[in-house]
Amino acid sequence: MEFALNKGVLLSCDGPDNNVLKIKPPLIISKSDVDHLLNVFSDWLDK
Repeated sequence: MEFALNKGVLLSCDGPDNNVLKIKPPLIISKSDVDHLLNVFSDWLDK
């Protein structure tokens, strides 16, 4: 999650087994924000 934070995306784990990924977007989110999130998430999965 530090990887995403360094790229400006806030994430956290939750749930009884920490198996829920919470995405914490800004209150007002644009298409470019979603595109950025998906790019960071894709890079994170490739890592």
